[in-house]
Amino acid sequence: MGRFVNKHTEYQIQTGFFKQSDFVFGGGITRNFNRLSLRAEGSYYIPIERNRFNHAVFLASASLDYVFANNMIIQGEVMYNQLIFPDRIDLPNLLFGVVDNPKILSSSEWNFGLTYRYPISNRSQINLIFVYTKDNKGYIFIPSYQFQLVNNLHLDLHGQIFSILHFGNRRKLFMSTLRIKYFF
Repeated sequence: MGRFVNKHTEYQIQTGFFKQSDFVFGGGITRNFNRLSLRAEGSYYIPIERNRFNHAVFLASASLDYVFANNMIIQGEVMYNQLIFPDRIDLPNLLFGVVDNPKILSSSEWNFGLTYRYPISNRSQINLIFVYTKDNKGYIFIPSYQFQLVNNLHLDLHGQIFSILHFGNRRKLFMSTLRIKYFF
């Protein structure tokens, strides 16, 4: 990976191999304009051996975020994933992160996201994340509340609401998580 800064803009270029099956070439750019930030990145996976199950894949994302004077943040993002959701990947495995392949980041070719973060106090904050997945006409909504009980002890409450059209059937799922984190 190479990284350099030119005129207040950071550039990254990286190459490597993924699981000895793909050569990967990618890059990214970050630019800040006072409280507004622009980020974009892309990766191109080129298979080392070509067969009917292995083909080149391009992934890209771009985001724009704004930090307000009270540290509230609003971020918008778009992601393109050339590899369409393969039939052999089960939806719950994709949703819960069991799929360990960076070429399969989503069940949709195009994804659009919005994030809202508001610090209620110096010890707590609210996060709202909404992602729309175009191809399967679905959405993921993740509200969360984070609170610092005492120094080094945090309490996080997360909800996750999924609604995705999967092989012609509407799948809905709600999960909640309570996480207690202690930092040593």
